[in-house]
Amino acid sequence: MNLTVKLRRNLRRLVILLTTCCVVSVLVSAYYLYAGSTQELDLTDPASGPDCSDTQALPYRQADPRTPRPIDTTHKDAVVLVFVESQYSQLGQDIIAILESNQFQYHSEIAPGKGDIPPLTHKGRGRYALIIYENLLKYTNMDAWNRDLLDKYCAEYSVGVIGFHRASENSPAALRLRSFPVLMHTNVGLRDCCVNPRSPLLYVTKAELDRGPLPGDDWTVFLSNHSTYEPVLLAKPQTPKGGSPHEPLGSASLLATVVQDLGLFDGVQRVLFGHGLSYWLHRLILVDAISYLTGHKLSRSLERYILVDIDDIFVGKKGTRMNVNDVKGPPLTQRNPSLSHPQPDYFGRCQSDQWALPEAAGISGVFWGALKMSGAENPNGILLKRNETRPVYGQGFHALAIVSTLQALIETQQLLRSQISNFTFNLGFSGKFFHTGTGEEDAGDDLLLKYVDEFWWFPHMWSHMQPHLFHNESSLLEQMILNKEFALEHGIPTDMGYAVAPHHSGVYPVHLQLYESWKKAWGIRVTSTEEYPHLKPARHRKGFIHNNIMVLPRQTCGLFTHTIFYKEYPGGPKELDKSIRGGELFLTVLLNPSEPDEDCDLFKGNGSELTFSEQLWLGTH
Repeated sequence: MNLTVKLRRNLRRLVILLTTCCVVSVLVSAYYLYAGSTQELDLTDPASGPDCSDTQALPYRQADPRTPRPIDTTHKDAVVLVFVESQYSQLGQDIIAILESNQFQYHSEIAPGKGDIPPLTHKGRGRYALIIYENLLKYTNMDAWNRDLLDKYCAEYSVGVIGFHRASENSPAALRLRSFPVLMHTNVGLRDCCVNPRSPLLYVTKAELDRGPLPGDDWTVFLSNHSTYEPVLLAKPQTPKGGSPHEPLGSASLLATVVQDLGLFDGVQRVLFGHGLSYWLHRLILVDAISYLTGHKLSRSLERYILVDIDDIFVGKKGTRMNVNDVKGPPLTQRNPSLSHPQPDYFGRCQSDQWALPEAAGISGVFWGALKMSGAENPNGILLKRNETRPVYGQGFHALAIVSTLQALIETQQLLRSQISNFTFNLGFSGKFFHTGTGEEDAGDDLLLKYVDEFWWFPHMWSHMQPHLFHNESSLLEQMILNKEFALEHGIPTDMGYAVAPHHSGVYPVHLQLYESWKKAWGIRVTSTEEYPHLKPARHRKGFIHNNIMVLPRQTCGLFTHTIFYKEYPGGPKELDKSIRGGELFLTVLLNPSEPDEDCDLFKGNGSELTFSEQLWLGTH
């Protein structure tokens, strides 16, 4: 009897011990599953005060890069299937705008809450090369049957998935993606975004740092401890005023706002975004993700052919036109005349190593920023040393070159040529307005013509009148001949074969007399317009040929003749900076690649025989 009691007691103790071990094991596993994910993407040591600008020094948990499965580009059509929330949703329109700008074929569908997805194959061939969900949760929360069909299609045909999660005020603070080892934290404020240099999808984007707060405080960040997830964009948590950082994130120093699923979990590669496309780096990453997930099947060249037209030369109200300083550049403020070293030839008149940036130099700083997709750090006054190099999104610059060329047309052109081969401003002139300004402005006209060989020139009508107002071809031709005689008298080239009509009048809709007069007076072969087939949206503009004159689709940069001073830019200088940093001007450069058409036989012979504008026309078709 005593033996039986002892056995029962020992059995109870054993059961209690085993139960305790199981509970402890579950708790430890849960801790590493939930809390350990934070450590996985915590790429730096919090105690060291990390700075993600030093991306090359970031310590990663895995020493060896993880290799995703190669993308098979065969057996499927180069079409993107886009699931949008509605045909009017802003993010959906932004996604489609990027696809249309790159001339990628796509098919859009309203994302089904429940029900069947559209057919994915036809006669054994995949219909789509990529699938994009405007709402990531519509993808992860699909019913099991359709989700299984979609994942099997993606795995079999090597099709990637892109998903966006936009948090709202009603979003839970933490959310685990259904059937994925990913935890999301929502409504997080972030700052100082950097690009992971090890991300395999980078194509256009360079691995550098964007300092400052990210727009909004509704960001979603991704946490995971699975090896399939590679962070693409990371940022530091933003500390609210009078508060502490997002509590559940603990001491995480860098948080992933975009992650790449390498397909090691279920054979499907994905890219997940923790915000929409209002942030400019997300637009870059989306372009790269489309390229990568389609095996570069949906990808465009990195080459850009840029022709910068400056219309209305000599045109302008008295007192607002160019003077000598605008042509030659403002006097520089010497800070240390005792220093003297050899300098480039075109800086021969400079005798100092240090220069102060004039306060009026803002607009040239913006020009530099636009072409390099970044801005001068302080366009209103900064002291730089000669030959000093500073990183600006992966680019260094020659400080003396920038400082000594600000607000100087010729020297700015020389600077840009050091970065862009054969860059040349294209000046459109109207001869009737020559010498119609103040004495200083007339001297500026004369000085500009002394440098006539430094630029390209194109006729812009003698009196700047709109051609469609001339119903008589002889009157229109007379105006053009007057402008040509002015050009010949002042040594302006007349054989460029390119012209722009004031306000693009008569180009489209076509004014027949304009095309005939252009050919007779100037031998014009190329022109441009914003109007074909419609002015808006700009991404739909196309080129065409009429009467053997090629018409380029023209894009604008937001700077027009009526904007004279930097501070008077419509909406203020911040609006111009916004256009450069992810706005209209940035997207114009990003989303307008030029790729020659292999089937185009419009011109025969050596490409060097073509004018730049003709080559540019070929590059847009």
